[in-house]
Amino acid sequence: MKKYIAKKQLGFTLIEILIALVVVSIALAAATTARTHATSNANHLRDKMLAHWVAENRLTEIRIAKEFPAIGSEQSDDVEMGKIDWQWKQTVEKTDDVNLRRITISVYRAESGDSDEKPITFLNALVINPSQLNLAGSGQSGVRW
Repeated sequence: MKKYIAKKQLGFTLIEILIALVVVSIALAAATTARTHATSNANHLRDKMLAHWVAENRLTEIRIAKEFPAIGSEQSDDVEMGKIDWQWKQTVEKTDDVNLRRITISVYRAESGDSDEKPITFLNALVINPSQLNLAGSGQSGVRW
């Protein structure tokens, strides 16, 4: 009498291989998407940081100049920071205190050239009238009230 012995399966079926390939392709697609988003976020954060430095540098220039900007004045200029060309735009507004001015500095990428574009960053600051600062060392410090 012959005994039938079941053959032991030694490999994968075509269906199992196809399912494995689908699972691997989904995982690779998800990893590629995550890497793309991470790169995009890193570029955006770099641009935000550099643009904010441009705005802070402009504010420092205003404060060092010791000039009290006129209400309603607007200025703009192109600068380079981090091997990228930037354009800043500055507007001056009045405040309730006649010795303070509110300055808004908006920073854009210079190559965009579109004035309707949303700025990458902006900085709002108050600047005090330099004539109100007691820098002569007359015994008083700070602002005269």
